Amino acid sequence: MPITTEFWATTAQVIPALLLAFVLTQRPKERKEDREKVKLGAARLIYSMVVLVSLALGVAAEFLALDGLLGGGGRGTARVVILAIGVLSFWAVLAVAIWSGTRFFPETDEDMDRLRLRVGALLTGQLLFSVVVALLPLAAAIWLTIRM
Repeated sequence: MPITTEFWATTAQVIPALLLAFVLTQRPKERKEDREKVKLGAARLIYSMVVLVSLALGVAAEFLALDGLLGGGGRGTARVVILAIGVLSFWAVLAVAIWSGTRFFPETDEDMDRLRLRVGALLTGQLLFSVVVALLPLAAAIWLTIRM
């Protein structure tokens, strides 16, 4: 499978779009009481580090794709770029899937008390389904990397 200039040109356009999509899915304005409830636990710290490493991988892949346009880069570089696209796609799809599933959450405590068990089951199912859907682009990127 030859790695052409079109491959590098396409990936140089896809990666910034994925980075922008991920950034736009984040909610920068949290309510004050939400910020006070959040505790910096180990799980939150690990999640933050994984997201930062993924974003760093995306930025590095963008530079590698641009280097490929200038004549550098081979199969190994192409594999890194494809994996970065898969990782960034995973985060963007996961963020959108979780956001779309939780935006219909009951507003009042009274509604929540009546629907607590059903809502809990639905949110758990929606979260699991979101993770499965988000793993699809990552699995495809791994498959393409192996096939290359």
